[in-house]
Amino acid sequence: MGSEVRPVAPLAVLRYLADGSISEDMEPGLLLVDRFRRWLPEMFSDHRDIAMATMDLEAAAMDDWKPEFARVVPQALPHMEMEEAIYLASLLVGQYLGLRL
Repeated sequence: MGSEVRPVAPLAVLRYLADGSISEDMEPGLLLVDRFRRWLPEMFSDHRDIAMATMDLEAAAMDDWKPEFARVVPQALPHMEMEEAIYLASLLVGQYLGLRL
């Protein structure tokens, strides 16, 4: 799936869902959410690999007295967690829409 997919697209309907305004126009978003669902295991696997590599980078940087490289770690891990939360929220929106449409 990759970076060309925008997980925020299904979240764009949250305002309408909060108002109880659900319409057939929202149905195409369900296809995108289905693509997210199929892609999530790959993304989680990639994130685990990146997290492990980032921790290895941090350890190597500290061993080599290069703390400037270790500064990446506190930024990378929260970013991945936020990305995962956005995809999961998109899935929840899609599941809700699927039940209501």
